[in-house]
Amino acid sequence: MENRGIILTGTFLVHVIFMHANVLGGSIHHLSAVEDVKYVSIQSVPKILGDEVCGDDSFTGICLNSTECEGRGGNSNEKCWNNDVCCKITARCPSNSNPCVIRHSGTTVVNENGVSDYRRTYRFVKAENICQLRLDFDEFELAQPDAQANCNNDLMQVISPRAGLGICGSNSQQHIYLNYDSRSYIDIIMRIRNVDAKYRIRSTFIECDSEMLAPVNCLQYFADLDGTVKSFNSGHRQLNNLEYSICVASYEGVSKIQWKRCAEQSFFISGSGFNVGSKQSPNCAKDWVQIYGQDRYCGNGFNAITSSAQPFLLNVHFDGVEGFGVSLPTDPAQCNGQIITDPYTGGTFTCTVDAGPDPECSCVFAPPPPPIIGPPIFDPTNDIDVNNTGFCLNYEQMW
Repeated sequence: MENRGIILTGTFLVHVIFMHANVLGGSIHHLSAVEDVKYVSIQSVPKILGDEVCGDDSFTGICLNSTECEGRGGNSNEKCWNNDVCCKITARCPSNSNPCVIRHSGTTVVNENGVSDYRRTYRFVKAENICQLRLDFDEFELAQPDAQANCNNDLMQVISPRAGLGICGSNSQQHIYLNYDSRSYIDIIMRIRNVDAKYRIRSTFIECDSEMLAPVNCLQYFADLDGTVKSFNSGHRQLNNLEYSICVASYEGVSKIQWKRCAEQSFFISGSGFNVGSKQSPNCAKDWVQIYGQDRYCGNGFNAITSSAQPFLLNVHFDGVEGFGVSLPTDPAQCNGQIITDPYTGGTFTCTVDAGPDPECSCVFAPPPPPIIGPPIFDPTNDIDVNNTGFCLNYEQMW
């Protein structure tokens, strides 16, 4: 198969790679991907939320009796099936109130319409016998990351003793679990620079003895026989600096789980597009997913995998590097005829000036040739992290 080059013009510049933690000052603490997560065995399909959800796409509420809804500061104009009301609770904090304190389960925090360039801290205060906080991103559309996959515009930052998560982009219908541990609150910081940013993030406080409690160190937790898991900003540019575990609760009698791609182009991790197909160790040194009991997987393909190892666990590791490791010329006067070797991949850029009234410098990338003789060696183009889009995987538990 003929390798196609990547053309980079003055409108899409590639700069020197640098490590970046998506934080608002200070260092980032990753939620470790682990292999010793406790797992639960469940006999029937559970509701992953303690309160039954209701409402529509415009706003999600929870079913409560009218007195409790009023006590939590909610409003309702719909009925649930059990004669409770569909209670919609929105955090009400003046714009100059920082942090905005949330004390009631089911409260939704919402972006400030038509406002940009603001930073808001939402503080979720722990009540007695509360161990975890679940956040559901009913709507989450922030600015996309830059060419190096860093959230330099809009950013959601989690401040928690066991997680330091910075994400942006498109994450509607995703969720996360956070542990309180010894802390009395968890802070979520929203830094918004894009006037079109939208978010509706619904909170659920989980009691320490609840069946809803996720295993320790599971950033995401799924309790259905089958479902879909996605990386953050899946289908768009893959984000940097993410290391976490996705856990699936096993049903009693289930002996194995199958993982497969959601669609043909739904898995693209640590690959350049020059080499097609699924990759495994040692080529997965930078970004990868690992099914518990299996190898690491990366590349731009994913073959269906069935595993009997429990717990049912998917570890995710995205490092701090995306793009090429070289700075390319942008001035046409310094561009024409340059041949630049990329130290990260071993490939070369050949740069020329496009003719026209407004000359632009274009650089075409060519990967290094394969070895002529000898055994296969590690091919750096498998791991150059160019325009990766993350993953979308379906899982199915089997007896």
